[in-house]
Amino acid sequence: MSRPHDPPPHSRAAPLWFCRRCGAAHPRPVSRCLHCGHAGEPVQLHAVRQRETNPGRLTSCLSCGAVGHRLGGRYREPARPVRAINVADVHVLAQDMVHHAARRRLLVFCDNRQDAAFQAGWMKDHARRFRLRALMAEGIRENPCSVGDLTAWLDDLLDADESLSRALIPEVWQVARREGGGGGGRGSGGGRHAQERRKYLRFQVLREVALSSRQALGLEPWGRMKVEYEGLDASLPWIQDHAHTLGIPAERLCEGVASVLDYLRRKRALHDPEHEIFTRHWMEGDREIQQGYLPGFLAPNATKLRRAANEKPTLVTQWLSGGGGGRGGGGGGTTIRHIPGSTGVPPAGEAPLPGNGASREDAGVPPALGGGGGDTTIRQIARKWGVPAEDVEPFLESLFDLLVGRALLVPVRLKGARGRPLPNVSGVCQVNADRLRLGPNRGVMRCRNCRRTTTRDLPHGRCPAWRCDGVLEWMREDGDDYDLHLLDGAYSMLRPEEHTAMVPNEERERLENLFKGTSDAVNCLVCTPTLELGIDIGQLDSVLMRNVPPLPANYWQRAGRAGRRHRMAVDLTYCRPVSHDRAYFADPPKLLAGRIDPPAFNLRNEVMIAKHVHATVIAGLHRLCRDGDGDGDGAGRPGAERKDARDGSRHTASAGGRRRSEAEREEIRDVLRRCLPRRVEPYLFEGGEVRDTPFDFGPLRDLVRRNAQDLAADVRRVFEQGWPEADAGVTAPAVLRDHVDGFADRLEAVVAR
Repeated sequence: MSRPHDPPPHSRAAPLWFCRRCGAAHPRPVSRCLHCGHAGEPVQLHAVRQRETNPGRLTSCLSCGAVGHRLGGRYREPARPVRAINVADVHVLAQDMVHHAARRRLLVFCDNRQDAAFQAGWMKDHARRFRLRALMAEGIRENPCSVGDLTAWLDDLLDADESLSRALIPEVWQVARREGGGGGGRGSGGGRHAQERRKYLRFQVLREVALSSRQALGLEPWGRMKVEYEGLDASLPWIQDHAHTLGIPAERLCEGVASVLDYLRRKRALHDPEHEIFTRHWMEGDREIQQGYLPGFLAPNATKLRRAANEKPTLVTQWLSGGGGGRGGGGGGTTIRHIPGSTGVPPAGEAPLPGNGASREDAGVPPALGGGGGDTTIRQIARKWGVPAEDVEPFLESLFDLLVGRALLVPVRLKGARGRPLPNVSGVCQVNADRLRLGPNRGVMRCRNCRRTTTRDLPHGRCPAWRCDGVLEWMREDGDDYDLHLLDGAYSMLRPEEHTAMVPNEERERLENLFKGTSDAVNCLVCTPTLELGIDIGQLDSVLMRNVPPLPANYWQRAGRAGRRHRMAVDLTYCRPVSHDRAYFADPPKLLAGRIDPPAFNLRNEVMIAKHVHATVIAGLHRLCRDGDGDGDGAGRPGAERKDARDGSRHTASAGGRRRSEAEREEIRDVLRRCLPRRVEPYLFEGGEVRDTPFDFGPLRDLVRRNAQDLAADVRRVFEQGWPEADAGVTAPAVLRDHVDGFADRLEAVVAR
């Protein structure tokens, strides 16, 4: 899309104008769409010329030249497509509806349990992560602070607010419960819980400052945080001398040196002396991974001046390779020696895309790949500052010594998952996390070519990205930026929970009570049609539907949940890009005025009859083994317990009146425990291993056969209560007896599937 200050169109791109209503393309600007007749200014976009070998795909970036490639069975484009995602759109709508509601409660309706579970989990995770970032921004708003200071500020805040703590850091609550009342200052909430909370919060702060430079979500990419380095100052003799030599202000050169540390820090070459989370390998079985404190893809990374031939590029980022400058970043045409074994694999957590602007330069990309063999990002940065190609190596060597001498880079030993030093890696350094100072910021500098952002005003305004010759320009904050709008708007935190048939009854009841109450523990329920009818969820101002309901009856039931108690309500329906939703989006009255059929079902449905018979059989078997109340009022009804006048023994009367002894009742209990367990695990596993022989339903089959007459009488009694005579054919005694006799066989067939 064309915007002000954009670079001239590329030779491979052609302008097209699209209708804002129907999306029809036009070769030239028009005042009225030639397809739908809509009047208005069209949107100008640029169509990129395709290649015959990859039709319909972007093969290379028009800005930085990064190329796409095949990854497995699919093609990975060098640019990320922009499209609406249902779950994200619904999250944005829900956040806004909760924030502006008079009573901050919202129901989000989904058509099935899978959608509801996914939507609730996604919303809960993103809401708490954003809220934690907002608290970090608040913590650094007044004065720059260290990683430890920000962690302590967050720790004090959550220690005083248990509800917020449970919403933001559920991982900690699952690991250690809180002892004592809390709220009395740091650590007052219990020893281990407080320790785990501080550990988790420090991990999250460190992950925030080590975000990849390609990450678009975060305080630094948003321009709301700037990282300074204690001990790095424009008054340093090294900076003063080289600033004079290069003819640039000392402050700009200082910012340039800081950008080198930024580059290493955002490649996770960052040393945390407390936990060393970027200095060691993490495996799936590690406690921090299992507890959810860290993602499972973290790998160590460090830096050194020159990487040895046997050191892996994925572990060590080098400043200078074994070759010369090359042409990759604008230097001379010196012949470059390619380092054997170089793979060009980018840092952990980033996709291995050849030519995608990632750090394949550190592997010594040969000229055939267009990288200027042996070139590195830091070498290119030095040349962009105006350092002559022949002076780059001594310049970077002296800069490396400066940073090590100022303890901004500290020597480390990279470790494996078991804490042992990694072989073939030595003399490496990482950025010292104790020297970071996190401060507030507004706005970013953005490259006009690759669109990457930085918070620094760099020498000559050159972009520091690999193989990018773009120029940085100051970008004001976009007033329509949703993330910044949430940060500044003091939005209420969205706290959603799933409400479906998969949630246990006790948990559903607890969530309903929280939702109806006055606390903010739950302010959004993502539900299925379980909440369309019969459940009182209190006063409600708004309902959001994740899709257009399948029938008008569903729509009116869902919309009617809000505004019941003499209140106005807002009912919002999100229309997905599918034919059903689009049809009603184009003609909403069609849904509102649609026919609503009364509930009905077919009484001749044999499958339904069989299910009811089977349910009655299970209930009858449990009645046979259940103790009665022992009083005279129960005599004569099925399951009532009687006392034999001859021997004083106790028996149970069935529907047929035959008495069961205590031994018979115990036998029935044993069969039910074995053949109708509470969980399906015994059907599938035996002794902790998958069954190699089918489950034996013989005892259940014998039990039903011995009591078939009484069970059949129970079933007949159930279906005689008001069943229409016109449909009596499917409930004839012989038909019902067949269902009773086949109970065990049908259960065995279901398990055998």
